[in-house]
Amino acid sequence: MMGPGADEHRMESITTSSPAAGLRAGSAASERSHQNPIPETIGAHAAAGAFWTVLFSALNKCLAMGSQIAIARLLMPDEFGLVAMTLSVASLAAILCGSTLKTVLTQRMDSFEKHASHAFWLALLLNLGGAALLTIIAPIAGAVFKDSRVTPLILVFAAAVPFQALPTIYAASLARQLRFRQIALIHFGAGIIQNVSGVLLAWLGFGAYSLVIPMVAMAVYMAIAYRLTAGKIRIGPPVFKQWGELQRSASWLMAVAGLSALQTSGASLVISLLHDSKTTGYFYWGFTVSSQIVFLLATNLQQVMMAVLTRLNSETQRQSIAATKAIQTLTILVLPVCLLQVLLAEPVIQFVFHDRWLPSVPVVQCISIGMVTQPLNLLAASLLMARGKFRRLAGATAVMVLVLLTAAALGSLFGRQRAIAMAVAAGMVIGNLYAGWLVFQEFGKGWAQLWAALLPALKLAAPLALVTWGACHFSSSLNALLRSGVTAATCGLAYLALLRWCHPEILKDVALRLSRRRSPRPTPCLQP
Repeated sequence: MMGPGADEHRMESITTSSPAAGLRAGSAASERSHQNPIPETIGAHAAAGAFWTVLFSALNKCLAMGSQIAIARLLMPDEFGLVAMTLSVASLAAILCGSTLKTVLTQRMDSFEKHASHAFWLALLLNLGGAALLTIIAPIAGAVFKDSRVTPLILVFAAAVPFQALPTIYAASLARQLRFRQIALIHFGAGIIQNVSGVLLAWLGFGAYSLVIPMVAMAVYMAIAYRLTAGKIRIGPPVFKQWGELQRSASWLMAVAGLSALQTSGASLVISLLHDSKTTGYFYWGFTVSSQIVFLLATNLQQVMMAVLTRLNSETQRQSIAATKAIQTLTILVLPVCLLQVLLAEPVIQFVFHDRWLPSVPVVQCISIGMVTQPLNLLAASLLMARGKFRRLAGATAVMVLVLLTAAALGSLFGRQRAIAMAVAAGMVIGNLYAGWLVFQEFGKGWAQLWAALLPALKLAAPLALVTWGACHFSSSLNALLRSGVTAATCGLAYLALLRWCHPEILKDVALRLSRRRSPRPTPCLQP
């Protein structure tokens, strides 16, 4: 499930290492590595890409948290509801999104030059069609939601859609070369533009537009940044006869993009149809707060994992080991973050916003629990795209969307924020477990292997939750900031102690990767 506010679906394994020396050696060496990648360097590329992705995602998270606090103090819940409605409608046009061709180009590394020009023109045409569709839908949406304020917001968002197609071939080129540091920098810059401009516009009184206008600026920035970073790629005139092969390959991916966007905003769409904009706003804001750090991590790491797993397509055993290890490490990584969000949501929200956003507390708590399973979704999408099984990915995403929308509808019928959040969180867990099962199905395995992969995180969860809850409970007499600091520090220390006791290999692996980053010469890395 992708995060709310999916402008380019909220921007498109955890180890650390230095960027491979081959990437700095020149284009000829790079091309040789694409044709015959050295097995030992694949893990190093993945480690370096994950390191930079996590680093800049963390910086983006800090910036986003600050902007969320500022914007939430400046805007009202119903204005957030209008944005949620806008993005839920935009998700319906995502099926025409041409940026999915980036995945096709990345998956077809050996024929990039052959298809790049055709992919550029096809992506642009598809996104222009998406923008036109949104323009037509906008007044209809205003009538359906019985709120005409949604119509101009959708039109503003539509202006960003054509620009989102422009980076397609340049982003694929960078991913093809495993230049994840540069990709992470571009996304970090986009985060700065989105968050800073959003706060500024909210302060100037732009209301709901404060969260939509920055999407246009961000799309323009990313188009320019990717082009300058990737360098010149020859783009010939459009040759319509050559688009057939690409379109056939991308058709299932386009379905995946549309379904993923619906997965992102579908709950808000259902809530908007059954409740007013204020209720939708409470859910949307709480969902955004609780899911942001996991989505920043997962969404950005997906391109790292997809590119690396593609390199391992000819080595099924190593690919299986890499996928299992990524599930284990990512799940362990997000566990303490989600736990802290559950325990600190109420005191922090009440301290910062007083009573304005208190109805969102159960949303933050329930969705944070569901987010623990999000790495399963990430790995399923990365693996199936790496293997070119786009049809199966579309089918799997359709199942997860159906589960999520059904859960949101049931929650909306039986109550408001709390009932909706509990139902959606349950839908997320069911859908993500299904996605994890699909990962192991690819290697002829099943539920037993999935539970074995999740066991390390499950072993940490109970003692970590008990210790962290105790710290939060016994520090309840302190003010919110001190209580949060005590709880977070206790959680961090307990987390490290439990890791050292239960899974010392993870800390050793991180220490090894860090030591390699300091090494002046590249050394062989562990098998993924």
